[in-house]
Amino acid sequence: HEGEYMGKGLSHYLEHIVSGGSTKDHTEAWHQNRRKEIGAISNAYTTFGATVYYMQADKQFADDCLYLLSDNIMNCSFDSAEVAREKDVIAKEFVYRVASPMAKLGNRMRYNTFMTSNVRNEVIGDIEIFRKNTREDMMDYYNRRYMPNNAVFVAVGDLNPAEMMTKIEDTYKNWERGVLVPVGQPEERVRPGNLKYVEEFDIQQSRGFVTKLVSPASSDDYAAITMAASILFEKRNSPVQYALVEQEKLVNWIYGYFNEGGHFPEPMIHYMFECKDPADLDKAVSRIDQLIAETAAKGITQKQIDEVINREKA
Repeated sequence: HEGEYMGKGLSHYLEHIVSGGSTKDHTEAWHQNRRKEIGAISNAYTTFGATVYYMQADKQFADDCLYLLSDNIMNCSFDSAEVAREKDVIAKEFVYRVASPMAKLGNRMRYNTFMTSNVRNEVIGDIEIFRKNTREDMMDYYNRRYMPNNAVFVAVGDLNPAEMMTKIEDTYKNWERGVLVPVGQPEERVRPGNLKYVEEFDIQQSRGFVTKLVSPASSDDYAAITMAASILFEKRNSPVQYALVEQEKLVNWIYGYFNEGGHFPEPMIHYMFECKDPADLDKAVSRIDQLIAETAAKGITQKQIDEVINREKA
């Protein structure tokens, strides 16, 4: 949702500055010390669809958590030293968020799966564009996105719902609603045929990610697809896992699931595995296709379905 700032990683950069940083009334040190005094566990993260700030403490400190979070979110002062420091911190993050083989595999999977969607871009941004960020950019983006009509506050615990709701409303009563300008998201096009992407590193085991987009028009089949993925991949004696790991010893592990979408523009079937021998990467993909086809021809039993249902209930 970063509009013209796409690639600067501002949503994530802001998370670093807002989370526990200096505000109009308190210093960063004051916030840190107060969290220590109440024994709070706090952190933040940014995904494709949201930035989340959270704090956990004993019930008696619920009011303190509410105040600390609201002060950070509503009253960020963008202390120049903190802005510069966190820029260096994030620059170091690029090493493991973007440069490692596993990070590249995940990022390239997204980039090659989606043709037009913004999720092709990495949340942390592009390092060269990120370095051009200014304090003014951050303040502008903060004023555009941080407003009550673009936020959800959640309180969980042994609390009186009515009392907590009153406190939340009172805490945020002076946070003015703004004009939230929608950011148009490009419509994802259907990719014809198959695409294979390979990037080689000096490693001992090779890993593969395989993704198949599922049309939203198939939403009535979502439960069945989820069930099929569980039966095929989930347990040690499942058809795909047992054949490849136990019998043929082609892979060290394999895992598959159905993602109904969430922050991705299209739902997808996704599986990943690690080959014992890097030369067997293509062979593993072919065997998985064969095993799925064999299972489809053989049919799924009610017993297999009941086992998945019972696991989910448990």
